Amino acid sequence: MVLRMFTFRANKGKERGLVGFMRRRALRLLRRIPACRAAYFLRNPERKGEYVWVTLWASEAGLRAARKRKDWKEIVREEESQFFAGKPQARHYQVLLKN
Repeated sequence: MVLRMFTFRANKGKERGLVGFMRRRALRLLRRIPACRAAYFLRNPERKGEYVWVTLWASEAGLRAARKRKDWKEIVREEESQFFAGKPQARHYQVLLKN
């Protein structure tokens, strides 16, 4: 299993639209991808405008396949053009232990 942390800052004044977009588009897409085992969209209460997607994937190959999907790429283009302030950061972690 692989955990992906995708951290970004939102453009000022776009937070409400961002959350709606993530619910309607991004989360809906993640639910349709079998390799995605879990997805959480988080807001940092101490740093206004900072958000994180935490997703859990069955495998690195499953994550790679998801990122190649046309619908994934479309959502990323929309996120980058409408909501992201600066460059987002993605980190992947191999899951070693799970309850």
